[in-house]
Amino acid sequence: MGFECPLTHGPDDMAELRNIVLNGAGEPRRGGGYDFVEGVCDTYPDDLARDFKLTRKFTVVCAAGKGTAAAFAPDLLRRIGATVVERHATLDCSFPHYNPNPEPNA
Repeated sequence: MGFECPLTHGPDDMAELRNIVLNGAGEPRRGGGYDFVEGVCDTYPDDLARDFKLTRKFTVVCAAGKGTAAAFAPDLLRRIGATVVERHATLDCSFPHYNPNPEPNA
């Protein structure tokens, strides 16, 4: 999520967005929508891992920052054959350790 490519929301912006959502302070707008698709959390990793397996041993440190990647990355890496060392790999929207944004600071 960002303002314009390649600028993404930083920690302050995400905290403001979190507060808007959790406090119900958003304003409904026409034209948006939401569709829940059952099974995506299983289907997407299945698709990614289906035709790919590592050809040699790798140990991967998966530092997910308690962000979205924590929900799927450790399992996906194991499924393709990696040994995984998990760091901050449980979901926590308060991001108590660091901002999980993988982009370098610009």
